[in-house]
Amino acid sequence: MGKILCFWIALLPILSSGQEKRYEISLKDKKDQSLAYFDFYVDKVYDKRQMRDNIGTVQTGVANTKKLADLEGGFVTSMTEYLMKVLPKRDGARKISLCFYELFVGEETNYEENEEIGIATAVVDFVEEKNGQLLTVGRFAETVKGRSADVTGKHDERIKEVLKRCFNAFNNIQGSKESQIAFNPNLPEVKASPGLPKKGVYISFADALEGTPSATEFFFSQKDERYMLFSEPARMPLAGYYGFSDGSVFYLNLGKYSGDNFFYESHAAGDKWVVQIPNRDKDLLAAIARTDRFGGIWIDAIPDQVVVLVDRYSGKVEPANDGDVRRMIAAFPDLLKEYSATDGKYEA
Repeated sequence: MGKILCFWIALLPILSSGQEKRYEISLKDKKDQSLAYFDFYVDKVYDKRQMRDNIGTVQTGVANTKKLADLEGGFVTSMTEYLMKVLPKRDGARKISLCFYELFVGEETNYEENEEIGIATAVVDFVEEKNGQLLTVGRFAETVKGRSADVTGKHDERIKEVLKRCFNAFNNIQGSKESQIAFNPNLPEVKASPGLPKKGVYISFADALEGTPSATEFFFSQKDERYMLFSEPARMPLAGYYGFSDGSVFYLNLGKYSGDNFFYESHAAGDKWVVQIPNRDKDLLAAIARTDRFGGIWIDAIPDQVVVLVDRYSGKVEPANDGDVRRMIAAFPDLLKEYSATDGKYEA
């Protein structure tokens, strides 16, 4: 991994500079109509996303320059205005609030076929007040992908489509299949250094901090330092979760940033998760880097593994330099030894 990876040397000043002007996605469209076939309306929007600073990345211009993307007008405002337009208050309809744990857009380029793949992912709680208590009555994760020569201009359509899929999923379980999970509208205020989350699957970083898994029975498989999560053996892999714990190790879902379902083994170090990502996962590295500077030769120049930090209190993904990593893993001799084994071999 080297004393200071060229990846982090170039990445740190770019991330700290605040990036170029962001690409704004508008959900406003005169063609939007009321979705009257759903028997609920949206009263409020909660934002518990892991990455609240943006909603992902897009590629603009002939050079496919990557830019951070935001919803025009801000996430909560934009989403509330759209949802209240298509799911307005009406007599006889259920009063539902939506809590977003994830709303992410991304793009991939297939140079061989000269096409782009646009991705939109949503993880949403449906929240209802019953007898004075807020309850999660449904929780859904959906992903939409679309292919075309230029997918950037259609991210709004994919966002709306992924939301409709969540609405349909909720419609299909209404009644006896609904969950009754207490919902906390506030982010947790954890003062002590958090320990390893107990065995279970966690929908968000907030759930991991509170030690409240959404499920405790699950299965997972491993291949080449990557893990996949399943509700049952030999079934479709689960997507949209923050991570899972087997009681000894916590596995973080970073694959979602490149449209995959891969989880990576992490090590707790104070208020951070330390995650080592293999160089071969170039799509993931490029998605986290969020800049063309790390495409092509830059990504190829990264040695065996690179280090990513995930803030346990906010869910924010951060870069790490050599000093950061050594300070945080100093209490883990085996990990420090492994990290130091390549010291000096890959200096820029």
